[in-house]
Amino acid sequence: MRPHYVEGRIGLGITAFLTLVAFQLTSSATLPDVDYLIAYVFIIAALARVVLTSWCGADEAAEKSIVRADRIWVAVLLAAYLAANAAVVLPALV
Repeated sequence: MRPHYVEGRIGLGITAFLTLVAFQLTSSATLPDVDYLIAYVFIIAALARVVLTSWCGADEAAEKSIVRADRIWVAVLLAAYLAANAAVVLPALV
């Protein structure tokens, strides 16, 4: 989403957070215990990034730099998320 759509960006993050909470509550009786901490940290970090970028300027140059920084940031965060998940799952498989 474009950086000047702050309400939509925050709403998307909060929806993801509430979906994770609902999923954890409804599936806890039927599935084995899973550590959801990694997913919570990922969503909270994404919301923090939205809040930080919402304070930047609204001109076109600032928006382009925010979009570029967001793409780099999300690639790094996604790589860290996948590595953390692999670190949790792989020892259980072996």
